[in-house]
Amino acid sequence: MLRSARSLGASIGAILLLLVVLPGAASADLGEVDCEPQDPFCDIIAGDDGEDDEGASDGSGSDEDESSGPGSGEGTDVDCTAQPGQAPPEECLPDPQVAPIADLAEQARDRLVLPGPELAASPAERQLVHLPTWLALSESSWAPVSASVAAGAVTVTATAAPSRVEWGLGDGTVVICEEPGTIWRPGMDPEAESPDCGHTYTRSASEIEVTATVYWTVTWTSTIGTGGSFADLATASQAVWEVAEARSVIVR
Repeated sequence: MLRSARSLGASIGAILLLLVVLPGAASADLGEVDCEPQDPFCDIIAGDDGEDDEGASDGSGSDEDESSGPGSGEGTDVDCTAQPGQAPPEECLPDPQVAPIADLAEQARDRLVLPGPELAASPAERQLVHLPTWLALSESSWAPVSASVAAGAVTVTATAAPSRVEWGLGDGTVVICEEPGTIWRPGMDPEAESPDCGHTYTRSASEIEVTATVYWTVTWTSTIGTGGSFADLATASQAVWEVAEARSVIVR
């Protein structure tokens, strides 16, 4: 009986010695081992497989918005305003297969709406032989007119400006004026000649056909700095006047 007790005690001691001397071996498989001196029992704490899930933490940075990288954002607006001495950006040039710049210019010219000349001579309708006639056009007949056409980022504008007016006065005379003429107003000298555009008839006529033709200089510009010109345009209007003899009345 005493020998059995000693054998049992020796076995327990051997087990305790193994756990105290080799705690690392136990912890390698079982986790943490906590053994108190003179205590026949040890606390064994089970551990995990010794590998951390590093992929979860490492993958956290991969969720960044890839759209923040260069070239992935929305396109930046391009300024197509013509700059002196600089070529326009490629994005501002019209597609030559769709809308050549020359075609846009022609389209803009074709959209011009030019007014017909409105005659405003004095005297009106009835002229007098040897009395100066003041030839004039209304202000609305002598003002620049513009029209524009756009294709993508490019805008082409055509402008027509009156440059001269030719008066066919019905007696074989043609008067060319570079100004619209001055309209005679009450209070002005009725026998004075027009300061810029006029004519004096020397023969009477019951009816004469008068034609006023305005010639327009046409140019075009674009938002990319190119431009040019077209052949002149013309508008015309007619009127019928009477040229009467001025008679003197002697009063005694």
